[in-house]
Amino acid sequence: LPYTAASMYIAPLSPTPSEDHQRHGRQLTLENPTVIKESMRLFPAASTTRSGEPSFTISDPRTGLHYPAGPGTLIWLVSHACQHDPAFWPRVDEFLPERWLAKEGEELCPQPGAWRPFEQGPRACIGKNLAMIELKIVLCLVARRFDISTAYEELDAGMNPKRVVKKAVDGERAYQVGKGEPSGFLPCRVREFKV
Repeated sequence: LPYTAASMYIAPLSPTPSEDHQRHGRQLTLENPTVIKESMRLFPAASTTRSGEPSFTISDPRTGLHYPAGPGTLIWLVSHACQHDPAFWPRVDEFLPERWLAKEGEELCPQPGAWRPFEQGPRACIGKNLAMIELKIVLCLVARRFDISTAYEELDAGMNPKRVVKKAVDGERAYQVGKGEPSGFLPCRVREFKV
């Protein structure tokens, strides 16, 4: 997960931010959760399913073909696929919280409807607003008190080279599996800021 990149943007909440933190970190406020939105774009926690309805079809915008999805059909909307599609997201594999500050017409400006971690429309998550408030509060409380960084290099150095597995998905060793947790485990170092 982009913990290291995220900490760069939120560290100004800490007692001793670096120059990079001061330059970039001002972008995160409780009103503008750029780091949270970008993290959820790259690592959505869930997806959703919907039942087909009579005369309902799914169309392929590239070919114009329509596929039947009537009663008895289960449609699985995969947020991860939508949010990793370069047709919707320039520089799709990069952690770029500034994309949420881009104005319409700018390269990084998100397309309407492309960000779907809580789904949209009548089936949108009713807990979205509460979840976003909780995420902001927890992120701010943790970020101003702790510096969290991955420790893969340290782990690899202490292990038998034959046992080190460096598998990555989309460039991340802590890729998502199962219920949204990192694969295997996420080795990290946590340092508390002294106030």
